[in-house]
Amino acid sequence: MRSAYIYIFLSIALFIFVLLTIGIIAINVSLKKRGNKKLIKKLSICMCLNILVSITLLLWLMSHRNYPEINDWSFLGKNIDQIEEEYGEFVFVQRNSNKSGYAILDTSKIVDHHIELSCQNYRMDFNSNGTITSVNCQRPLGG
Repeated sequence: MRSAYIYIFLSIALFIFVLLTIGIIAINVSLKKRGNKKLIKKLSICMCLNILVSITLLLWLMSHRNYPEINDWSFLGKNIDQIEEEYGEFVFVQRNSNKSGYAILDTSKIVDHHIELSCQNYRMDFNSNGTITSVNCQRPLGG
């Protein structure tokens, strides 16, 4: 439940920063007509900072889509054998006849402590080359 609050808070913060940026752009346009260059420069700096913070928040939300403490992008594109070397033995591995499949890793091996029940296992789908193509947080039954 704690992780849901983190995502809600960051989504609201992103929304507020985008609204502030739009507001600053509107104020800048009206000030350009009046010719107040000092205030336009200060607002332009604020607008750039808002855009930078918004992009940072958006990238964080996209890269930590499954759980706040786990960067999903750090697994995508890696070989399944590299992950097993780095984090230890998988809980379960399923390989199809074409050598693609999925592997399940206990999340406590990723973050070095026990995670709340909302994300007990981390599922990694891989293609026939062993490259991880998608990752998902596996929740327990009924969760």
